[in-house]
Amino acid sequence: MTDRQLKQLSEKHKQVARLVVGGHSQTEVARLLDMHKSTISRLLRDPLVAQEIQRMQELADTHATACVPGIPEKIREGAHLGMGELIKILEDVRNDPDMLKLKANVAFELLSRAGYSPVKQVKIEQASMSMHFTPEDIEDIKKRAIESGAVIDV
Repeated sequence: MTDRQLKQLSEKHKQVARLVVGGHSQTEVARLLDMHKSTISRLLRDPLVAQEIQRMQELADTHATACVPGIPEKIREGAHLGMGELIKILEDVRNDPDMLKLKANVAFELLSRAGYSPVKQVKIEQASMSMHFTPEDIEDIKKRAIESGAVIDV
C-alpha cells in the first residue's frame, strides 16, 4: 500500500482495521464504533481497508515473533511439518468422496499459498453492435493490413 493510498483511508476505516486485527468480530466492531454491521461489512470489502488489515496483521505478526527468541525458527519448523502433512494428504491413495474433497481443498490451499489463486469469474455483457463498411473502407482496411505485414497480398 502506498502512502497516498493510506492517506485516503479515513480515521474510521483505520479504526475498523485496528479492531479487526485486534480480534474483534464485525458485530463487536459495529457496537464499539456505533455503526451498523452492514456498514462494517461494506468497509471490510473495500480493497484499501483489506490491504490495511493485511499490512497491520503482518506488522503484528512480525513484532510478536521477533520479540520472543526461538519463535521464528519454531514457526518455520512447523510450516515445514505442516507442508509435509498436506503433501501426504495429496498422495493418499483413497478416492472416497470425502477424501477427494479434502484433497481438492488441500490442493487449492497449496496453490493459493504459492501465489496461484483461483480464477475469478468475470461477467461481461456484450453490447449489440453493427457496422457498415463502404467499399472504400474495405479497400483501406486491406491496404493497412498488407502494409503492416498482417496479410500477404495475393
